[in-house]
This record gives sequence, C-alpha cells and structure tokens, in this order.
Amino acid sequence: MPQATKTRKSIQQTRTRKSIVQNVLGLERADRAPRRPRPMRNGRPLIERTAAPPIDEQTLQVVERRATPPSVRHRGRHLRHALLLGDVSSLLVAFAVIDLVVGWSFAVPAATRLLTYGVLGLGLLALLACCGLYGRDEVGADHTTPDDLPTLFQAATVGGFAACGATWAVGRSDELVPLVLLGWLFLVLLLPLGRGVARTLARRDQRYLQRILIIGAGDVGQLVARKLGQHPEYGFDLVGFVDDHPKHPAGDIANVPVLGGIADVSRLVRDHGVERVLVAFSGGPHSEILDVVRALKDLDVQVAIVPRLFEVVGPNVSITTIQGLPMVVLPPLRVSRLSLAVKRVMDVCLSGLGLLVAAPLFAAIAVAIRLEGPGPLLYSGERVGAGGRRFGQLKFRTMRTEFCSGPRYGGDEAAAAFARLLASDPALAEEFARTQKLENDPRVTRIGGLLRRTSLDELPQLWNVLRGDLSLVGPRPITEEEMHERYRPRILDPAEGDSFLIGYWDSPGLRPGLTGYWQISGRSKMSFDERVRLDTAYLTSWSLGLDVEILAKTLRALVASRGAY
Repeated sequence: MPQATKTRKSIQQTRTRKSIVQNVLGLERADRAPRRPRPMRNGRPLIERTAAPPIDEQTLQVVERRATPPSVRHRGRHLRHALLLGDVSSLLVAFAVIDLVVGWSFAVPAATRLLTYGVLGLGLLALLACCGLYGRDEVGADHTTPDDLPTLFQAATVGGFAACGATWAVGRSDELVPLVLLGWLFLVLLLPLGRGVARTLARRDQRYLQRILIIGAGDVGQLVARKLGQHPEYGFDLVGFVDDHPKHPAGDIANVPVLGGIADVSRLVRDHGVERVLVAFSGGPHSEILDVVRALKDLDVQVAIVPRLFEVVGPNVSITTIQGLPMVVLPPLRVSRLSLAVKRVMDVCLSGLGLLVAAPLFAAIAVAIRLEGPGPLLYSGERVGAGGRRFGQLKFRTMRTEFCSGPRYGGDEAAAAFARLLASDPALAEEFARTQKLENDPRVTRIGGLLRRTSLDELPQLWNVLRGDLSLVGPRPITEEEMHERYRPRILDPAEGDSFLIGYWDSPGLRPGLTGYWQISGRSKMSFDERVRLDTAYLTSWSLGLDVEILAKTLRALVASRGAY
C-alpha cells in the first residue's frame, strides 16, 4: 500500500475516533445539564471560539467502548479464550521440552509420543475446566493468578497420579514415572506463568473493559465507586449511580453522575450496555430493589450484592441455607498449635533467607542514605505487638531527622514541627486524619521517597520477623496512640460493665504482620478505618492457605508499586 494511502487512512481513523468522542461526550453533557442559549450580536449568533481540551488515549478507548454495540463485547468469553490459550501454550512448551530432553531415549515412535501428549493435555485441560479455572475471572473482579495457584497445584498433582497409574497399567512404571514427575514439575511452574501472561495481555484489550452501574448512592455505594477508581486494573467503566434518595457524590467521585431512580435500572442497562450491576444499600424500597434484581436476570447482566455487616465478612466465608433461606456463615477462629508452629517455621525460614539474599541491597541502601545527609540509617518506631507487648519496628530512615519522632530522634520537637506543618496546610491535615499517611509528604527525603514507593524501607522488618516481633503475614502493627484513638472500646461483660480495647493483640498466637490483607487491597490509598476492617476480616478468617495467598499477592503488589508512598 502506498505511503500516501496509509497516511490518508490514518487521518480518517483519527477523525472518526474524535468524532465519536465528541458525539458521545456531547450527548452525556446534554443529559447532565440544560443547553445554554448562544449569545447574539445584532440579531446574529455570536461564534464562540474556545480551545478544545486535549483528549488522551485512555479517554478515546473508554468512549470507543461506549460506542461499541453490547453484542460484540463479552468480557467473560474473552478471558476464557485467553486463559485457554495460555494453558495450551504452557502444555505445548512443557511437552516439547520433555520430548527434546528425554523423549528420544524411549523406544517409542514419535507418533505414539505425540498421541500420548495429546491425550494427557486434553485430560488436563478438562480437569482444569472441571475445577472452574476458566470462569472465576468473570465472577471475581480482583481474581488474579495467585488465586489459581492452589487449584493449579492440585490439578497438576491429580493429573500426575493418573499418569503414574497409567504407566503402572501398561507395565512401564520404572522408566516412565521419572518422566511423569518431570512433567509435573514443568506444569506446576509453567501453568501459572502462562496464565499470568494471558491475563496481562487480555486486560490490555478493549474487550476486557466492562460497564458497571451501582444501585445505591449512599456511603457504601460511594465507597465502592472510590475503590473502582483506585483499581483501574479491574477494567470497570463506571457509568453512574442509581438511587431514589441519593447522596451527592463528592471528592474524587464528584464527576460520577446519578442517572435516575430504581425504576430506571432496566432502561439504563439497555441504553448504556451495562454488563454488571452492583447493589450497595440503596435508599429505595426493598421490594422494588428485589423486582429490579429479578428483572436483570433476563438482560444477561451480572449482579453483585454488597452484604449487610460487610465489615466482618472475610475471604473464607461460606453460604448455606436453612429451608431455602440463604445465610452467610463466618467460620470460627480455631488456631491450632500445629498451625501456629507451621506459621512460625515459615516465618523463620523465609525471613532468614530474605536477610541473606538481601544483604547486598541492605549495604547499597545504607550507602545511599548516608550520602544524602547525616542521621541514623534505621528508624525504630514503637508498635503494639502480640499480647499488647511493645516492640521497636525497624525501617530504613526515610524522613529528615528533625521530623523523626521518638526519644532517640527528634522527640517532642519532631511532634511539634509536624503539628505546625499540618496547621499550615488544611488539606494535608485532612488527608492525615483520614489515612494517617501523606501521599506527598514534605518530611520525606529524596532517597526516602524512592524507598517508600518500592517498599524497600521495610526490608529491616525481616529482622523483626526473625526475632518474633512480627509475622510475615498479619494485621497492620499500630502505635499505642492509634490504639487508644482509633479503636472503639467494647464491653465484654455487660454484668460488670467493663470495657476493653479489642484488636489483633488479643488474638491467640497471631502476631502483627510485615504484610497483610490491607497490603494487597489498597495499601496507603485506604483509610485507617478500612484497614481496621480488613484486619478484622483477616483475624476472623485466618488460615495457612490465606497466608500463602496473601504472600503471593504481595509480590504482585510490590512489582506493580501501586498505592505505596
């Protein structure tokens, strides 16, 4: 194709995309506000010349999606195809490597080997499908490859046992069992890798984006909207709220419109091509919301419902029924000595290994801090540990020395300097009151900012884990001031009327953690109250499997460096 033709085609595509943007954005503005009459001069309309705002690539993608007919968009099908392609690719690589390494040593024709690989591959894919590994992404917004690890391990192990049984049945177990074990090892390593790559590529595709409508514009509905805005990797395009008695959105969701009342839900789903509806405590009548949810089942729309008492609902809840009445069951916290022993062994082994591997990095960070200016390399802040015991939580120093609180650092003068800083900037004071953190903290040094964004400032806490002050996974360790100001006293014995502060320090055998449920759910972007809620959910749902899952997701959060400051 000549270069001039390519240029004309590119210009035409750009004009088409911009016209779509202008049309869609113009329609949305017309829906939100009455049209302003054009100014007149001498009986003629005055032409207003205003500079058009720049349109970035992300806006173009979102608007193009809104102009795409719903019939050609299906996020679930797109993800299933991507994951299937990733699994097939992993199997092909595993079988090819095995055949090239040891396949030639068996007196088996190539055609027979290929047939065997094909049967094993189809059997494993069917096993993965039976385990539900191709539909979880469509249901769970935050489903990731670490969530698949336990099921992938189980499926590969079951497939390995089946293959071993087949080799025993044909009388060649002595020579084929080592080959099966090698194949099992390759599958355990390659299947998660292939799925991770498939998800990454699928989420870059326009078909991954999904329009969502929130029923309920109160505190809970707006909390959900903020979470969706903080996690663009979920691929949700928030169309707006629906509520009969809405609370005006403010802050970072002030531009999210309230599109109508409960009776308008079905029409809005059809008009906007909505694929997911989230029910979050609407102010409308209960019976009317039930009718709307039932009607949505005929529109091929996924419906998600925020449960009542969601503050105490953790990841390990189950749903049961009593005479057809569904109930959310919270498992009791049963901490066995064996589980605690395994958790402690895991803490000691992984923290010790981490300290050895990271020793050169420790030295490099220490040199960088020393070159930037005088002051101690480490900062030890007092935290509340298991059983209420106080301990010094270690970190690389990231602040200027005059702002480091504590008797061994700036002392009372550091607290006074910070108080003056907050008093001089109300926006900083409001942010710190909400999250106990500052995104653009003026107290942080240049090297300290880099360490915080990459979470390298927390590496010395591996020593706290090795000593037993912390665990690798657990609730966020808090200061004594936070414990008294942020945790509400609860009455344990109504007869006596005594009130006590209840928190992780009362959990049997569980220590605060280097990472935790809050770390993989939003990190510094979350409010303090939200972190407390997640810590409560972790404590009520603790298991060794949950710890392994959190560790795997922490690695992903560290690589992404999202939400840390």
